[in-house]
Amino acid sequence: MSRAEQVLALVLTGLAARPDTSDFVTHVERSWTEGDDVLCLVYRQPRWYGDLTIGLRRTVELDWSIDGVADEVLVGELDEPLGSMFDTLEPDEDGVMWWSGNLPEWKGRR
Repeated sequence: MSRAEQVLALVLTGLAARPDTSDFVTHVERSWTEGDDVLCLVYRQPRWYGDLTIGLRRTVELDWSIDGVADEVLVGELDEPLGSMFDTLEPDEDGVMWWSGNLPEWKGRR
């Protein structure tokens, strides 16, 4: 199993374990990996973004543990609103607003 597949499995398990009654629930529409180190997650978070569909395309850092990357995706990326970054997102042909969790300014968090 690739690093991206391992992280994605942990992220999906973590999201599934959360109560569906939360105001900040994340609804995953689809997910996949690209190669050994990229995961993609298409999701909705109605509390923050209404009916918009958001897409996270993220590289799995080689110098982080699998658990550390999964935790960063769950807590540092999906549990936090996109803030002003949201204003720069453009929908693709399917209406998915894509962003990357690998922002350089975030690298020092772990």
